Amino acid sequence: MAKAKGPALTSIKQRALQTLKRKKMYEQQRDSMAAQSFNIEQVSASFAIETAKDSLDTVSAMKSAATQLKAETKKFNFAELENVQDDMADMMDDMNEIQEILGRSYGVGQDIDESELEAELEGLEDEWAMEEAVAPQHAAPSYLATDLPAAPTGVKDKSTAAGVDEYGLPLAPVALRKRKKGVSLDEKRERILKIYHDNLEVYNLKEVEKLGSKAGVVLQTIKDVNQALVDDNLVDTEKIGSGNYFWSFPSKVAQQRKRKLEDLEAKRSELKGKIESTKQAVAAQKSLRTDSDDRVVKLERLALLTSQIEEANRRMHVLSENDPDVESSERGGRPLDWYTHLHFDYACTSLMCDVDNVFNLKSWIIKKNSCSSAEVSLVEKWLGIKDDFDYVE
Repeated sequence: MAKAKGPALTSIKQRALQTLKRKKMYEQQRDSMAAQSFNIEQVSASFAIETAKDSLDTVSAMKSAATQLKAETKKFNFAELENVQDDMADMMDDMNEIQEILGRSYGVGQDIDESELEAELEGLEDEWAMEEAVAPQHAAPSYLATDLPAAPTGVKDKSTAAGVDEYGLPLAPVALRKRKKGVSLDEKRERILKIYHDNLEVYNLKEVEKLGSKAGVVLQTIKDVNQALVDDNLVDTEKIGSGNYFWSFPSKVAQQRKRKLEDLEAKRSELKGKIESTKQAVAAQKSLRTDSDDRVVKLERLALLTSQIEEANRRMHVLSENDPDVESSERGGRPLDWYTHLHFDYACTSLMCDVDNVFNLKSWIIKKNSCSSAEVSLVEKWLGIKDDFDYVE
């Protein structure tokens, strides 16, 4: 392409631009298909196995909530619950249809900037030029070579191989080796801000993207960089009609830096005053507390008594469950036999509910998966149901 001239060069550039446009279109279609696949996986995932595992984990927690659960279950209106479930299913179908519509691709329109394609084409030309500069001028292509290259015998002397690296390969030209691979975020901010300061004009977002692309900033990042400048109060913005307009002047940056410097100086002086007052207070307290042997002994005694009190409180908390007074207050002064019988009935009721849940879960899995008689034992083994598992008599 570097050797082509005239109409041939124009034709090659046009074909390259068309190829880049098709590349952009295929990339957009790939992203759209990935989004559709993600949405379908989120909606159509099966929750049967996860529900079964969660049910087994909550068996122990249900023992303490069985009585309250029975009282709250009476408040449910199952007909209304079925209606809510039907409405949710309809809404999920509507969301699937909306996601399908939003995931459609109508090809690449006029949103592709020609300047961006030109910049990408120039980058490809630079890569081709670098390959031509590195490759030998009159050597045959590698795929036409009949003999294998000789094995290296060691690191070559730098004095005899000035244009060769440590592996015996030719070095790239200095201009290409020093070329930067990308632009940092700070450089992008400086270039976008320089557009405002050099031209002293008001721009909309499209104009900022066009000028930023010419300044060497990637088109897809210009909007985010410009918004970051607005958030930092380096660029002013105002909505006029249906569009947002942006502007910035060098004096604004200077004034902002001056105000920030003044605020930092004020905070610095305030902190200095606090430090001085704290030092004075510490010195005053030190003067009141003169060190002596008696004071040291009392401080050690105080630390020992504090640790003993903490240990006694810890032991009292551990042994409080065996205190008759505490136990009597917990059962409301009722006789011990009545209180024990109540807890026993409560435990039996909870256990019966847990057994019902396990058997219901087993029946649901067998019906859901149409398990045969030979597969029932596998389901029981998977659920952890042993042969002696049954209701308490």
